[in-house]
Amino acid sequence: MFDDPIARFELLAAAEAYADAVQLAEETATAACEAEKALEEADVAVVEATNTEWEAQLGEEGATRQELGFHAGVADPPSEAFDLAVKSRAAEFSKLRYHQKRAVMLNAGMAATNASEAAQAAEKRLLATAKTRPVDSVVETTALPVDPPTVADQAEVTA
Repeated sequence: MFDDPIARFELLAAAEAYADAVQLAEETATAACEAEKALEEADVAVVEATNTEWEAQLGEEGATRQELGFHAGVADPPSEAFDLAVKSRAAEFSKLRYHQKRAVMLNAGMAATNASEAAQAAEKRLLATAKTRPVDSVVETTALPVDPPTVADQAEVTA
């Protein structure tokens, strides 16, 4: 352990900052993975809704009636026109939800990257703090101080 209580506190503070940064990085990485999964599900929903809309449009365009050798377009029954409008609207909402989830995923990815970088910086700080402090040859069994050391603590060490 360090002989200097201020050095002990600095090392403890660096270790706590590192632990907090690593925990945050893990949490944001998990959130980013969940957002990616939600985006994939939304992507599938968009494809399915677009395919349904496309199929309805193709079915509408290809509807013809043959009477007495003549081909004539079939007037759209009101229910078919309404059905196509409903499917088109559903496809548009699926696209909107996809883009909303894509934005969430991008934000979660950026947060995970930032948290990972913060964890790396905290690790470097912890290692730098540990390397720059002298190590006492006798291992102490007392706990590290909970409160920051005071000037009086420092005076005890130098006396």
